Amino acid sequence: MGDLRQIFIHLSIPATVCTILLLTSCTYPFASISSRKVMPSSLGKTWTPPKRSIKTTRKIHSEETIDPAIYEGDISLSQSIDFALKNNPDTSISWAGLQSSIARLGLAREDFFPTIDTSGYINRRRTGFTFPPDILIVQWLTTWAPQLNVNYTIWDFGARNAKSEGALQALFAMAWSYNQEIQNVVQLITNDYYEDLYQKATLENDKQNVKDSLLILDAAQKKLKVGVGDITQLVQAKTNYLQMEVELVDQRDSAAISRIKLAKDMGMPGNVEFTTQNFPSDLPGSSFITNLNELIDVAIEQRPDILKSKSSVKSKKAALTEARLNSLPKVDGSLELDYSNYNNYYKSTVNYKGQFSINFPFFAGFHYRNKIREAKAKYNQAIAELKKQQDIILQQVTVYFTNYQNAIDRVELSASFLDSALEEFDVTLSNYRAGTGDIIDVMQAQTSLTDARTKYTVSVKDLFVSLTNLAYSTGSLVAPTDNSQWDSIYQFRGSYEN
Repeated sequence: MGDLRQIFIHLSIPATVCTILLLTSCTYPFASISSRKVMPSSLGKTWTPPKRSIKTTRKIHSEETIDPAIYEGDISLSQSIDFALKNNPDTSISWAGLQSSIARLGLAREDFFPTIDTSGYINRRRTGFTFPPDILIVQWLTTWAPQLNVNYTIWDFGARNAKSEGALQALFAMAWSYNQEIQNVVQLITNDYYEDLYQKATLENDKQNVKDSLLILDAAQKKLKVGVGDITQLVQAKTNYLQMEVELVDQRDSAAISRIKLAKDMGMPGNVEFTTQNFPSDLPGSSFITNLNELIDVAIEQRPDILKSKSSVKSKKAALTEARLNSLPKVDGSLELDYSNYNNYYKSTVNYKGQFSINFPFFAGFHYRNKIREAKAKYNQAIAELKKQQDIILQQVTVYFTNYQNAIDRVELSASFLDSALEEFDVTLSNYRAGTGDIIDVMQAQTSLTDARTKYTVSVKDLFVSLTNLAYSTGSLVAPTDNSQWDSIYQFRGSYEN
C-alpha cells in the first residue's frame, strides 16, 4: 500500500504541473475565440468593444511633435522641409523599411555560416526486480546527456551567393526608395509652402479688392449726396462691395485649410498656429532653363526611383540564378557530440559522429522547374517596370520643362496685364468721381483689376511650383538654404492707393 501511495505521488506531481500549464495557456486566446465579444452581435450592428480592448488600445498613441522654432517668427521653406524630413510619417515608414531590408540581407547570408544547436535531457527512472521468495528490490537510475549538433553546407554550386546578391540588390533598391521618399517629401512640402503663400497672397488681393470696392461705394454715396447720382448706382456699388466681402471670407477659409495641410505634411498637429514668409521679390527666370535632352540625361542618371528599378532588376536576376542553382546537388556536413552520465552506475561516455552527405533533388513535383519559371517571370516584370519608369520620367521632365517655360512668359504677361488694369481702374475711377464716367465702366475696370491680380498671383505660384517640379523630375530637388526674409511682391505690384 505504501508503494502504491509513493507511485501515486510521483505521478500526481508532474500531472498537476502539466494541468496548470495547460490551463494558463488556454486562458487566452481560446477564451476570446469562443467569446461573442470579439464580433458584433449581428449583421448590421456596430461592435461594442470589451473593457479589455479599450484599456489596451488607450495605451497606444502617437505623440505629436511641435517645433519650437515655429513660434519665433515666420518660418522659411528650408525650416519647413527640415522639420518635415524628421517628422513626416512617410520618411519614418521608408526608414523602417530600409532597416527591415538590412535584416533580410542578414537572413539571406545565414547559409554562409554553420548552424549550431544544443540539446539535452535528464531522465529519472525507477526500476524494480523481484526475487523469490517475493523479495522486491527497487532501484532509481538518473541519466543526463547534453548534445551539440553542427551542420554546414559545404558546396551548393553558388546558390547561397546568388541568394545573398539578390538580397543585397533588394537592399540597394530600398535605399534608393528611401532617397526617393525624401525627395517626395521635399516636393510635397515645397508645393504646400508655395500653395500657402499663394493663398495668403490671394487673401491680400481680396482685401485690396474690398478697399477698391469701398472707393467705388464712397464715390457713389458722394455723387448721390450732391445730387449728380441716382440710387441705382449706389445699390450697384453696395452689391459689388458685399460681393467682395463674401469672397474675402471664403478666401480666409481657403488660407486656413492650406496652412492646416502644410502643418499635417510637416508632421505637426493641424491646430498649431504659425506663419510663413512671402513670395520672394526676385523671381526665378530663364537662367534655370537648359537643354531638354540634358535634363533628361540627368534624370535617367540620378533619379532615385529609376535607380531603385535598376537595383530591383539586378535583385530579380540574382533570384533567377538562385532558383536555377537550387536544383543542383548540395554537399552537407554534420557533426554530433554528446556526453552521457548514468549517475555513477555506469561509466560516463563521450560520443561523436561526423557525416558528409550529398543531396540531389531528383524530383519534387516540378517544384524547382516552377520556381525557375516564377523567378524568370519576376525578372521580366522588373525589366518592364524599369522601362515603364523611364517612360514616366521622360514624360515628367518634358511636361515640367514646358510648364516652367510657359510660367516665365505668363509672369511677364500677367505683370503687364496687372499694370494696365491698375492704370485703367485709376482712370475710370477718377472719371467717375469727376462726373465724366459711368459706374459700369468703373466696376468693369475693377473686375479686370481683380482678374489681373488673380492671374499674376497664380502665375507667380506656378512659376515656383513648375521650377520645383522640374528639379524633382531630374532628381535634383534638395532643401533650399536661403533663410532670408522674403519681401512681399505687393510692395511693387498689385496695390492701389487712393
